[in-house]
Amino acid sequence: VKELTRGGSVVNPTYPFNHVLESESGHVLELDDTPASERIHMYHRSGTRLEVLPDGSQTMKIVNDSYEITLKDKKILIGGSADIELVNGNHNLQVYNGDISLTAHKGNINLSTLDSSKATIIKGKVSLNGTAYD
Repeated sequence: VKELTRGGSVVNPTYPFNHVLESESGHVLELDDTPASERIHMYHRSGTRLEVLPDGSQTMKIVNDSYEITLKDKKILIGGSADIELVNGNHNLQVYNGDISLTAHKGNINLSTLDSSKATIIKGKVSLNGTAYD
């Protein structure tokens, strides 16, 4: 699995501004107040880590399973572009009580498979644009 690259922030811990607490087993909590390189870094000895960079960017790397549970409502707002890459296995979006809506306010909704032996299956009212079909 490839690791995403992060922004060009410089990690430049400098004494006496960098404060590190390391446990006996190798967990690390780092609070870096180095001017123009301020950051927070939390590292688990397994390799899972969370880092907040000077510009407010956040990197989270999880080396094993990850679970998130929200017991009430949740909204996600992304002010720029977003990519979701699902690498191995099957992936499902399931709604048990309600609808799924995909809305493009200014653009297209594209559904495709790159495997020519597989079909893209859509049920309901559809507009198709192509040169051949089975």
